[in-house]
Amino acid sequence: MRAVVLASGQGARFTPLTKYLPKPLLPAANRALLEHLLNALKDGGVTEVILTAGHLASQLEEFINKISLNFSLKLVRAPHWRQGPLASFSSVLPFIKEEDKPFLLLPCDLFLSAQNIQLLCKTSAEHALLYDSQRFRPGPTLTLDTKLRVTSLTHTSTPLTNGYSLLPALRSTPALFHLSKLSKSSNPTTVFELLQLWVAKRRAFFGISIIPDDWFDVDTPQDLINLNQYLLTNGWPPTPIPTGFYLPPSVRLSGPLKIQEAVLGQKTRLIGPALLGPRVRIGDNCLIDGGSTLGESTVLHNNTALHRCVTLPHTEIPAGSNHRNTILYSKGKAIR
Repeated sequence: MRAVVLASGQGARFTPLTKYLPKPLLPAANRALLEHLLNALKDGGVTEVILTAGHLASQLEEFINKISLNFSLKLVRAPHWRQGPLASFSSVLPFIKEEDKPFLLLPCDLFLSAQNIQLLCKTSAEHALLYDSQRFRPGPTLTLDTKLRVTSLTHTSTPLTNGYSLLPALRSTPALFHLSKLSKSSNPTTVFELLQLWVAKRRAFFGISIIPDDWFDVDTPQDLINLNQYLLTNGWPPTPIPTGFYLPPSVRLSGPLKIQEAVLGQKTRLIGPALLGPRVRIGDNCLIDGGSTLGESTVLHNNTALHRCVTLPHTEIPAGSNHRNTILYSKGKAIR
């Protein structure tokens, strides 16, 4: 099974971080978002991935040249990526249009288990969407008839009758992407708008209920914080450090770790992933690296270096701290 992963966008909600780092490479427990997805695709039965690149494409190219996943991985630069996801996808069509075979389409910022990707790979339906029948999340929603055919697609903040949260993962054929050429009244720029057009024309799309699972569509810094916390808590349970513990200066710690209401001495090196907080006090000249999440009311002292981390609201960040590839989430805004 082939998969196309859209990884071209600028990730504007993560500005200014994404001025320097493409969104697919944002850290989630010491791994790039894209790496989590590629591993799930491989384990879910995908044998070939085509990846679109636009914003900071050279960094994505360098990344995929370094990783080894034992399947075919091709990067396609999308020259018109600023015009939206469908413009990015148009760069892939020459590679798949000769074969009108089903493929998967996913965004780079989707965190999903291999078991649920496998559902899309193994279904007999040519055109299928994943939905969550257990939990409603405000946003894209689908409704179904008794045969599990999609009857409508909409954005909503409240649950609908026979309505379920839609995951941004689908199985389709190139025929779907020729539909926009047939419409004189609509000019879709996103995959969701194209799906709405397909359903409005009464073309068959079937819903597949996911295996109950935690999935994340990482649209905002808070989504990334939530994913970091989930991975650190459920992915591999951290080793806790006793509450109120004092770590002497120049100690080196390796994750996964959970630290709360503790004091880290000067020049402590914490190579995560780690889940810090609440109320951790971090001494001068410390280094925190490796996909860690800093909890609420953590206090950083002078010259603390944060690399590949995510902080929660109310973290105190003094002038002179060194922040690289880090989301500093303070007072509801992502800052650098």
